[in-house]
Amino acid sequence: MQKPPPAVLERSNPCSPLSLEPSQIAVLVLDLHAFFFGFVPETGPGVLSASKQLLDFSRRNGFRVAHCLIDADQAAPPHLKSSARANGIAQAAKAKPELLLEPPELRAPSDRDDEPTFLRPPGIVSALESKGIKDWLEQDDIKGVVLVGLSTSGCLINTAKAAADTGLIITVVEDGCADLDPAVHKMVLTKLLVGQCHIVSLDAWEEAWTASS
Repeated sequence: MQKPPPAVLERSNPCSPLSLEPSQIAVLVLDLHAFFFGFVPETGPGVLSASKQLLDFSRRNGFRVAHCLIDADQAAPPHLKSSARANGIAQAAKAKPELLLEPPELRAPSDRDDEPTFLRPPGIVSALESKGIKDWLEQDDIKGVVLVGLSTSGCLINTAKAAADTGLIITVVEDGCADLDPAVHKMVLTKLLVGQCHIVSLDAWEEAWTASS
């Protein structure tokens, strides 16, 4: 069996994100609630730094940005196996409402009105099930998405798989995601997503776009 190909970062290849214009690519910030950073104390600071750098680069260069978060005011559907756990986490986070928000450095600047936030109930793992996001992607002619978020084995892999099945070009910035178990994080990126997604470092992503401009 052949190994999956590495990330393709060249304009001439139609499977490459660089074959698109920046305005056709949306950076999706997945579940980067301040609350969740407490679960990854060792890797969280790196995820925060990389995500901020990616957002700064994206805003400067015309990429679209959307924030995907869990709505703790909703309840997980009771038939879900994970509903009790998901509702418990949401209720714990509500004790300090500021922890339900993204860290300040990740939030949309006050002078921007083109960075929507899409919400979904606890227990619904893929951000593509957030209310309104599919319409936004279609209406804005988005052909590719770039993903960062917590956790790699949760929202990130579910969103990546769902997005790939819609025909979008998927890029995952490996510096911008983490998992409770570093070994699981590595397995998801190197074994489970590499066949459908372009797995790149933040530096490689920025360098590829800078070189192609």
